[in-house]
Amino acid sequence: QLATATADDSKKTSDILVYSNVISRQRFDILAAIKSAGTTTVELCSAVIAFSIPIGFITALPIPEHVLLFIVSPLEITNALSFISQSSNITNVVKLALCAFTLGFGGICVMLQTASYLFSKRLSIVPYLKIKFAVGAISSAICPLLYWIKCMFC
Repeated sequence: QLATATADDSKKTSDILVYSNVISRQRFDILAAIKSAGTTTVELCSAVIAFSIPIGFITALPIPEHVLLFIVSPLEITNALSFISQSSNITNVVKLALCAFTLGFGGICVMLQTASYLFSKRLSIVPYLKIKFAVGAISSAICPLLYWIKCMFC
């Protein structure tokens, strides 16, 4: 009976050690995840700022608005959508199509961030670029169509 109690006690002790080892490993992983998230956030913000500055200079140039739309839209999503929505010389349907393309395509800023990951894994970016362009094109075709259908029933 005494030997059985000792075996049960040692099993409980080993279970506790395994459990505490799992908890300490999880804490370490959580700290690593927090550090990784912080690094990623700084990298993303840096990329957006790196594209915002040239976009600011480009939009200040005396270039016609419709030309600026096609220069700014593929660069960076946030600034592109803001610029498209504030444009006064285009209809809402064209704004919708441009916004849909920009959101589907993702912008060069997003593509460069994705490329850095793909290159680190030794993957080609060409299929990704083809798919993103197709998604942008399909989005820019479908959204105005849905807008037109909605207007038919208003």
